[in-house]
Amino acid sequence: MYDRVVRYLSISMIILLFDLGHAKPKNQFIGEWTLDFHRTLQENPLLSESKNSDLFSGINLPLKVVFSIEGGFEEHISKSTLSGTWSRYDDHLAVVRLESDKNVMLERNRFKNRIDNSPNRYQKTRDYQRLYRLNRLSVRKYHYLDGHVSQEIDLGDRVIRVFLKRISL
Repeated sequence: MYDRVVRYLSISMIILLFDLGHAKPKNQFIGEWTLDFHRTLQENPLLSESKNSDLFSGINLPLKVVFSIEGGFEEHISKSTLSGTWSRYDDHLAVVRLESDKNVMLERNRFKNRIDNSPNRYQKTRDYQRLYRLNRLSVRKYHYLDGHVSQEIDLGDRVIRVFLKRISL
């Protein structure tokens, strides 16, 4: 009887140690994030020029990005909210999909209806371009770097790297 208990405990300890030794790496993205204004300006010095002052008006809005443990994603900008899902593809890369958000789906349907009903080929071309841009913006990549989450935003003529800092877990 005593031998069985010792054998059971030793096997249990070996399995437990093996399990703890191969634990999954911590997911750094989970939590609430907000804009890190100073790090963003440090990485993009052209933003501080006077000709780019129109970009600062939108930056003062409250911004909160939430990566939930269940794979949900929310972005709160002022009073509007975008929601979707996210997946981690590497320790330092997460891809967010916003195609299922109701606002994105409404805009996509509106552009498709305008394309179908527009007799003007120039207007149709512009709507195809807007639909393409909406599809590109509904999938985002976030990178984890030195305790910050960063996202590259393509403005057409330049790319801005925006940094987010953690608010809470």
